[in-house]
Amino acid sequence: MRHAWILGLTMLTTAAGAEEWHCVAESSVGYSYNDATNNWEPAILKTDARYTIRRPDPDDSPIAQKFKWGVFASEGRDFVSLCDEDLIASVREGVLGIVVAYYRGTKGRLECTGLSHFTFDTETMTFMRHGNGNYFSVYDHSRKEFVPDHLLKTAVLEIGRCTAM
Repeated sequence: MRHAWILGLTMLTTAAGAEEWHCVAESSVGYSYNDATNNWEPAILKTDARYTIRRPDPDDSPIAQKFKWGVFASEGRDFVSLCDEDLIASVREGVLGIVVAYYRGTKGRLECTGLSHFTFDTETMTFMRHGNGNYFSVYDHSRKEFVPDHLLKTAVLEIGRCTAM
């Protein structure tokens, strides 16, 4: 029985999977800044965002090339989030309690940071993105400084589904 469990875990950790995923946002909620009241107000936001999750290549920015994975806007090479780590552990409940199966390479969950925090799970093929830095401040390239959050006008939480490429 022990050998079967080790063989099963080995098969899980070496399972080949996709190296690229295309993701489409399905829903987006958040807050919009109301200039008239000088307050944040709840908002249902329209989204048509599309992302590509892949390993950075030589045509990407030098910053992106330093990371293991990148989340890129599908229409170009601009990154939304970058991932320091490879796919991380996926936790499953087994007969004897919780069993942690560590996946490395192409199966598990990606946790990425950058302009947005982006979490992607290869088993459910779902993602969640939120602008962790944009709510507090955003870098204005023309002024070469961080500016207050209300100039951005929105704070967003987005969810969606992905397909393997």
